[in-house]
Amino acid sequence: MAISLQGGRWGLLSPIWLFPMLMAVAGGFPRFESAICSGVFGLAFYATVFRGLLGPWDGMFGGVWMILFVSYAALHLVACLLFGLWARHRPIAVWWVLPPAVAAYEYLRHVITWSYDRCGLTFCLLGQSVADLDLLRQCADIGGIWLLSYLVALGAATIACCATRRSTTRQRLMMCGWCAVTTLAACLYGATRNGIDGSVAAHVILIPDRFDEQTIARIRQRLATPTVMAASFPSSGRTYIVGPETALIWHVNAVRESTNVPLIQESLLQLTADFPCTSVVGAWIQGERGEAVRNAVVIGRDGGVIAVIDKQHPVPFVEGRPPGTNWLIENGLIPLGAIRNLAPRQEVDKARFHEQAIHCIPGVCYDVFFSQTFREFPSHADSLIVCCLDETFDTTGVFQQLSRVHTRIRAVEFRRPIVRCSLGGLSAVYDGNGHSVDPQSTADGMMTYEIPGADCHSLSATYGNWFAVLCLILVIGVSIESWLRPVKRGA
Repeated sequence: MAISLQGGRWGLLSPIWLFPMLMAVAGGFPRFESAICSGVFGLAFYATVFRGLLGPWDGMFGGVWMILFVSYAALHLVACLLFGLWARHRPIAVWWVLPPAVAAYEYLRHVITWSYDRCGLTFCLLGQSVADLDLLRQCADIGGIWLLSYLVALGAATIACCATRRSTTRQRLMMCGWCAVTTLAACLYGATRNGIDGSVAAHVILIPDRFDEQTIARIRQRLATPTVMAASFPSSGRTYIVGPETALIWHVNAVRESTNVPLIQESLLQLTADFPCTSVVGAWIQGERGEAVRNAVVIGRDGGVIAVIDKQHPVPFVEGRPPGTNWLIENGLIPLGAIRNLAPRQEVDKARFHEQAIHCIPGVCYDVFFSQTFREFPSHADSLIVCCLDETFDTTGVFQQLSRVHTRIRAVEFRRPIVRCSLGGLSAVYDGNGHSVDPQSTADGMMTYEIPGADCHSLSATYGNWFAVLCLILVIGVSIESWLRPVKRGA
């Protein structure tokens, strides 16, 4: 079940989690036994998902695992109860309202968690299940991942409507017709929409490894060869050297004689000066006293640092400190070894991206799960998204799959190429359609890519979560109308 939500050939099985709710509604929800069944199902489902992401109960993230699956299951049960109360005597409207209600619920669940930890959670979204379906994935540039969740929920609602004996023939025909028309329109849009303009936006050299003097020397030697120079550094266009999240430790105002780390920094900046390129490298930013670090991306060009972008979404309980973190630590639910001693993140001067002509939108690891991360940055028409990751902690591979799914969806939502450089995970490049770009060459631990240009125009990038908000308004409006005009029993 955990894998079914990550995309791939089993991705379409994820609507299974909706069926108990749909069939319970169709059978006269809420009855006590139906509520218990839904609650147990939600508990088992989310426990399976988060165990795949965070490991076993007695592992390092056991406390976080417990909090996530209990809270998700509780929200699932509350949503089932509230919707069932509304739909108990409205067999006609329930099928039409359920798909937007599911999209609104997923968005509201994210907002609720954001209000708690200022980060939010976008796991277990139905839209993730169709990330590998090329035609449907293109609709993400209209309403984001929330529109994809609506399409999946619409299919599940149609199946449930046809399966229950409470539905009339007219209701079944109407639901099947609406589902067919909507799905056909989505597929036609996906077949005709092209997020690539045919140009070459940039060249990217991925180095998914920690940087040290030997690594930088190997990069320099590789780039100095004539064939690589001709392929990676053309006379026109930009070239980026991209490293993973934990490529190196970046000392601020460090003394050269005290450590060799500043020598690595100097070597990296000298590399950007010797070659016409921009470096985008994840780093631990360590201050003068060294008691705390910041997880950030360092952007260098022409031998100097032009921007340091902190991680915008620290992982709750590990990098962030939401309420209750100390209690979890005191009771042994989160071992001290899992807590990172991070300094508070610093606000980004986003105006510099225009002033300094920075043609990339950076993110660090967990940032790729949230579209607002990249929407907040002012960008040039030819900017690409770069995300630096460290996935060495993921022993199951589930987090890597989920991260890859969100990476592809982000590429379509913004209609921009997106580069992910991961230590211990999958490093890849996706174009504005969410298609994987094949590397031009792979040698010496480096992968060279030619990045296709994109049109960079989408409703999702401009108006954000407008579709989810619209679904939420629709559900609230229908609920108010139902409250003002209640349906009598037996109607």
